[in-house]
Amino acid sequence: MPNGRNSILVLLENTIDMVIYAFAMYSAFIFASLIQNENTVYPNSPESIIFTFAVVLFSSCVHQAIDSGNRPTIDYTPNKAVWGIIKSNLIICSALVCIIAFFGTVGYRTFFAFWVLIYFVISSAFLIFKRKAIISVTSFLRRNQYNLKKTIIVGDNSAAAREYIKQIGNNPGCGVMIVGYVGDKIDPDVGCEKLGSFKDLIKVLDRYRPTDVVFAIDSYDKRHLIKLVNICDDRCIKVYFLPVIYGFFKNSRQIEQIGTIPIINIHSNPLNNRFNALVKRWVDVIGSIFLIILTSPAMLLAVAGIKLTSKGPILFRQERVGMMGKTFTML
Repeated sequence: MPNGRNSILVLLENTIDMVIYAFAMYSAFIFASLIQNENTVYPNSPESIIFTFAVVLFSSCVHQAIDSGNRPTIDYTPNKAVWGIIKSNLIICSALVCIIAFFGTVGYRTFFAFWVLIYFVISSAFLIFKRKAIISVTSFLRRNQYNLKKTIIVGDNSAAAREYIKQIGNNPGCGVMIVGYVGDKIDPDVGCEKLGSFKDLIKVLDRYRPTDVVFAIDSYDKRHLIKLVNICDDRCIKVYFLPVIYGFFKNSRQIEQIGTIPIINIHSNPLNNRFNALVKRWVDVIGSIFLIILTSPAMLLAVAGIKLTSKGPILFRQERVGMMGKTFTML
């Protein structure tokens, strides 16, 4: 769960990322110059400075849009951090290589392409090291009871509360310490201590002074629930709700909003995001052209083999369902 108090640290991390990108660009320039034996392009030339500035700015924007590292969740692991960095850097470098191929000067295309590819390796290595170091230090501090968010569960849904407590226990580095629960119907063996019933909420909050309250509500009177939430708001306590249908969630983009009413999209499709759809289409077209050219000799041999050994068609056809439920024939 995000913590608004860490906004300064997030800004600091973003600044460090931009420094890493700038350092990676300069280092990659030196390596590319040595590999290509290039002595007509200089790091302090106007075109190099403009290109470096544009790449650093573009990298930072894409990194923020794709990599979820600055919005940590309970299940945010070092492996997810690595994948987020590699994914964003692959998109950055693919875009830059395509721009260089289409718009670059003929004499400098190879040099700038090498520059970008080496930049991808160096920036990825430094960003992964930095992110893993941050996660390791933060997890260590939290496992040793530093910087923890004291949390109280309020509600009557034993299944949701039990699963939440289980996830917290499986991820000790998430920074959440469950003090106990407040409710009337939650099972005693839910996994934490009962602090009182609903009528004791004020006393419990004043005694334990939690930073967060998580509501695990199955069915409850709306007016009474608003009253409980207001009690937390009056004490500047963050309020979260565990959805009863939590098992249907696959990612964080399934919650949509119509006006002030949140709705949950059970069948979330990443391609509903226009940026994701654009990236996929771009990769489909460019990747397909590249792979067709690369594999054309093998495909020609396969065509000859099929014709010589069987009477069947060269291409396998299969009907699939595409966008908007429309069927198409896949070759």
